[in-house]
Amino acid sequence: MSKLTVFNLISIYRTGYGRTRLRYGRLGLHLTLCTLFMLLIGCVGSLTPLLLSHVVDSLGGYVRGQYILVLALVYGICWAVGNVAEWTKGVVSAYVLVKCEVAIALEIISGIVYKPHLEQSGLDAGVVVTDLNRAMRSFGVINDSLLWVLLPTVFQLIFSFFIILNKISMSMAICLFSLWHSCF
Repeated sequence: MSKLTVFNLISIYRTGYGRTRLRYGRLGLHLTLCTLFMLLIGCVGSLTPLLLSHVVDSLGGYVRGQYILVLALVYGICWAVGNVAEWTKGVVSAYVLVKCEVAIALEIISGIVYKPHLEQSGLDAGVVVTDLNRAMRSFGVINDSLLWVLLPTVFQLIFSFFIILNKISMSMAICLFSLWHSCF
C-alpha cells in the first residue's frame, strides 16, 4: 500500500471531484456559494459582539438616545440574522451534500451496470453497497469538514483577531492569537 501524502490526498480528492462533477454539473458553483454563505455566517457571528460593545460603550458617555436605540436595533437584527443563518446552514449544506451523494451513487452504479454480466455476477452485493456508502459519505464529509467547518472557523478567528486588534490592543490580539495557535 502506498504512503499517503498531501499530494496523494489532493489527487484522490480531485478524482472524486471530477467524477462527482460528471453527474452534478453545478458542483463547483454550489460549493463556492455554500462556502461563501458559511463565511458570511462567520462574519455576522463576529460582528455581533462588536456591535454589543458599541452599545455598551455608548451607554457610558453622553450620547443621544436615538444613537443607542439604533445601535441596539442593529445589534438585535444582527443577532437574529446570525441565529437564523446558523439554523439554515444545515439546510444549505445538506442540499449540496445530498446532490453529491446522488451523483457519486449514479456514477458507481452506472459503472457496474455497463460491466459484462460475468463481472457483475462476480461482485459481492454487500461489498458493493458498503463501498457505495463509503464513497458517498467520504466526499461529503471532506467538503463539510474543510469548506464549511475549518475554513469558516479560521476566517472567523482572523476576523475576530482584527476586531480585537482595532478595538482593544495589539498585545491582547497577540495573546489571543497565541492561544489559538496552541490549539492547532
